[in-house]
Amino acid sequence: MVRIDTDILDVKEYISSGILESYVLNVVSDQERREVECLSKIYPEIRTQLNEIEADMERLAEGWKMPAPADLKEHVMAAIQNVEQIPLDDKPQAKTEAKIVSLNRNASNQWRNIAAAAILAALTTGLLFFSQRSQMTELESNKAQLLTEAQKKRRTSHGDAKRTRAVPTRKRVLIERRNHCCGPHRYRGKSGF
Repeated sequence: MVRIDTDILDVKEYISSGILESYVLNVVSDQERREVECLSKIYPEIRTQLNEIEADMERLAEGWKMPAPADLKEHVMAAIQNVEQIPLDDKPQAKTEAKIVSLNRNASNQWRNIAAAAILAALTTGLLFFSQRSQMTELESNKAQLLTEAQKKRRTSHGDAKRTRAVPTRKRVLIERRNHCCGPHRYRGKSGF
């Protein structure tokens, strides 16, 4: 949606935003619909562009239209002839008894439905479990592969001078926190860091 500034509206930008095409296709929100209708009354350029888009859509629809089959009218008329016609005279129609159908189903039908639902639930649960298990196996194999790669990198960088300790000591953690808060230049104690 293009944001409207009440003081200045760049009409060309608004037209190129695609909102007018969406309006013609009726895929805009209610607020956007009101906005387009209001702005088309204020700005003649928007109204002109809106008319052109509507005309283009009509031409496109005309190009894709297909003629109705020649015998369609005959089929419809034949279908109407086969439908029982209700007389429109003033005499009240004789009331026909409505057929009452019992909705009580026998117990075996209900148990059959319950069993089918239970089997469906069991199958769904099994499929979900299998899917989760296969994903877990895949993740574990990826983890093992990444650990192997990390160990190889660690072995190759053994002689690297920039290598740091894997687990920092409590002293180093405290010094790093102090340096983070106060800066390394303030305290130069026994640590030598």
